[in-house]
Formats: sequence, C-alpha cells, structure tokens
Amino acid sequence: GKVMELASVPIELRSGKDVDRLWDRTLTQCLVAAARNIPDGILQMELQSWFLCLVFPGIDWTVKAQLVFNIVLAGVGVLADSVDLLLANRRVTVGTALTLLGMMLFGVSRTIMAFYCPSTVESVGWKLFHCVPNGMLSHGNWTSGTLPG
Repeated sequence: GKVMELASVPIELRSGKDVDRLWDRTLTQCLVAAARNIPDGILQMELQSWFLCLVFPGIDWTVKAQLVFNIVLAGVGVLADSVDLLLANRRVTVGTALTLLGMMLFGVSRTIMAFYCPSTVESVGWKLFHCVPNGMLSHGNWTSGTLPG
C-alpha cells in the first residue's frame, strides 16, 4: 500500500495534471485520516471517558486502570496519524492534524477530571476542566448491576 502510494508521486512537476495529482493525494490523505480517527479513536475516547466518569466511585482500581488503558489505546492511533499529517507540513494536513488533536482534548480532559473532581464528572459543553457539583449525580453501584436512580 505505502510503496504504491509513494510510487505514484511524480518526481518532477511537468504539468498541471501532476500538481492536481499531488493535491488530490494530500486531500485524500487528510480525509482518510479523519474518517479513520474520528469514529475509531476520538469518539471511542469520548465514550470510554464518559463511562469512566459515571462508574468511577463504584469500580475497583483494576477496572479504572483498564478503562484508562482503553482510553490511551484509542488515542494512540489519532496521535500517530496527527504526527504524520504534521510532518507533511502543508496547510491542509496541519489543519486536519490540529483538528484531530483538538477533538481529542475533550476525552483527555474528562479522563483527568474523573480523578480530580469530587463528583468524578466534568461539566458538559465547552467548559473544560470544570467539575459538576458533588451530589448532582447518583452514580449507583455499577459492579452489582444496580442502576442509579
């Protein structure tokens, strides 16, 4: 895959067609990175971090470690693709990489705040690093199967 992709890059730009091929390759690279990382990495981080916040008081440290490990693994692919896009050093690739990294910020901050907040839940919306007041949520006992409420 990678060898054929690099083989399709022209050595010299002789016509507008060569420039268009390079531009299409760059755009395709950005779209593939976004299509792969938004559902598989970023949304997975969001889902896992929300789950960690909600079940935090009722789970053992081993389950907490497993959830944090899952969140980290979901972000590794996003980080790797973002670095590749940043190294391409084009406006569209850098913009795509910064967008992906910015989208990761919500899952990362929510994971950190699960350990920091007394309520274990970060505020919803654009207010990063703000805790929900303690007592607003009923966490329940997730290990026994009893739902909150």
